[in-house]
Amino acid sequence: MRTGIAQRLQRSDKRGEAGGAVRSGGWCKPRAFPARGNNGAADMAQIEGRSSPQGEEVLKTVATRIREARIKAGLTQKQLAEKLDRRQGFVYEIETGEANITLRTLARVADVLDMDARDLLPESRSGALSLVRLNQFLGVLERLAGTLADRQALEARRLAQEAEVVTELRALIDLRSAIESALKSQDAGDGG
Repeated sequence: MRTGIAQRLQRSDKRGEAGGAVRSGGWCKPRAFPARGNNGAADMAQIEGRSSPQGEEVLKTVATRIREARIKAGLTQKQLAEKLDRRQGFVYEIETGEANITLRTLARVADVLDMDARDLLPESRSGALSLVRLNQFLGVLERLAGTLADRQALEARRLAQEAEVVTELRALIDLRSAIESALKSQDAGDGG
């Protein structure tokens, strides 16, 4: 009789009907897997007990940096997903911070976006900068230096124009003085 029950349980377990199985003569309790809600990865993080303010901050930072890098690379979510051999929804979940991205996936995303994976992570408190960040900083400094040089050139042109106007005004004042002197001489010659 016992073999009949065990056989039926094994058959129903293979078909996915029963929640448990018989192992080495004993009954195993079925595992309870929580149902996934509409929040996707966020539900799993709470289920696994990994949700924390710091974890959420990291996910948001990574999400923002991936979205910015994708846009800078001129890619749509669909194009990035194709390059990653993933679905577009996965890229959307990453960019909204809903997906708990693995380090391998982070490295693949960084490779596709032609950047260092460390640049997708939040800044460390140690203050160390990667070469990519340093290059970005140098780029900003170069643009600022260019803007400053342009403003200095503009200021030099303005000063040169002012000097030219002053020279022309002096010439007009000298001409006026010469005309007044000529008129006085003429009046003196006519009156005498």
